[in-house]
Amino acid sequence: MVTNNKLPSLLIKLLLMASSGIMLTGCHNSLKDNTTQATPPPVANAMSQFTASVKLLNLPFKDTCYDTIATQHVTLPDSLTKLKKYGQVVGKIYQTPHYTAIIYSISADVQLPILNTFNEHGERISSLKLFIGDCCGENEDCSGLSTVTITPNMHIILKDSMQKFDRDKKKFNIKRNIQIFKKREEYRIDSTGKIIRLGSDITKEISIFFS
Repeated sequence: MVTNNKLPSLLIKLLLMASSGIMLTGCHNSLKDNTTQATPPPVANAMSQFTASVKLLNLPFKDTCYDTIATQHVTLPDSLTKLKKYGQVVGKIYQTPHYTAIIYSISADVQLPILNTFNEHGERISSLKLFIGDCCGENEDCSGLSTVTITPNMHIILKDSMQKFDRDKKKFNIKRNIQIFKKREEYRIDSTGKIIRLGSDITKEISIFFS
């Protein structure tokens, strides 16, 4: 039996025990909140999965407008279906926490490679057509060859050699007014994923005119 003179001290003990339990529970919850990791946005997660599935190309990467580039099939998450408009995936050449550089291929008169850089949210940063010539092979009034080289330090070198001419109206294999041009352009990818133009040069090497 609890006497009246012991009742206050007992109540004080009970109150102290209850307040201690509340403090411990609060500390535990605070610790638990501090260790919770922030969940990345869904698109960022999807982009990480997509870029991980794209094969890494060996560097230096070289191609000519005559070649057929192998492409790969990748499955895009629903949140990244917008990337389909860039063409078929060839492969990635570089990836950092800030950007991923991926070569795509689109169908034209020849298979045309396009370099695109994307941030972690799947937004395009820069784009560059990797063939700079207007003529590949031999056509009615021109012939040419375009090449691309991408080095391991992200230096992009584009070259084109082209002939323009008139064909003889009676003998189609005879070319007249032959003019030979050479073009060169250089770029690099900076640390943010932007494709920066370094310079260009066009030379007209030979002009031959027949009457």
